[in-house]
Amino acid sequence: FEAYKMGYLNNFRIMKRDLLSTRVYNQNAELVNVNALNEFVLTCKNTRGILQYTVDIIDRHGNCSFMGDHTSSGIVISTPTGSTAYSLNIGGCIISPDANVLQLQHISPASMSTRPIVLGNTNKIVIGLTSMKNGDAISLRKDGQEIELGINTAYTFVNNCNTCSTIIPQDLNHFKVLSQKLGWNKHYI
Repeated sequence: FEAYKMGYLNNFRIMKRDLLSTRVYNQNAELVNVNALNEFVLTCKNTRGILQYTVDIIDRHGNCSFMGDHTSSGIVISTPTGSTAYSLNIGGCIISPDANVLQLQHISPASMSTRPIVLGNTNKIVIGLTSMKNGDAISLRKDGQEIELGINTAYTFVNNCNTCSTIIPQDLNHFKVLSQKLGWNKHYI
């Protein structure tokens, strides 16, 4: 960033991206606290495993909303930066990188009523594991890297109010890039 500050990178700008934080608990003791730029993915280590879990949303005032019991192959919690990564591959929406939101998605849910949700980034997402079928250990990945854990009972995901500074070209347009990469600029008729 010194080269940027000194004016050597005149055709670039700095964009701040939100970081997502998770705290993992086992019987009320915090085991780990880590950050991710794109997303956290929670699944069974056994690829055929099924998770059963509860989802609670805690707003910035501390009010808790129970969002139901769910069964799925896993959960993805992503930032706007991560909305075009794994989240997009499982049907998530594309979120503008300057939006102050988090996205919660269920991987192959067992119920049609289990839907993705976009939340303001001041909310906390609390996942409580109730049981696992065909799986004996949990896999928690941050930005594709696995975090070694055992069997844990609660996961809290929150915007940790820190940002990551990225240097991008001055003329970069997020939606033009998406249009080119996703073929939106092609006419098929």
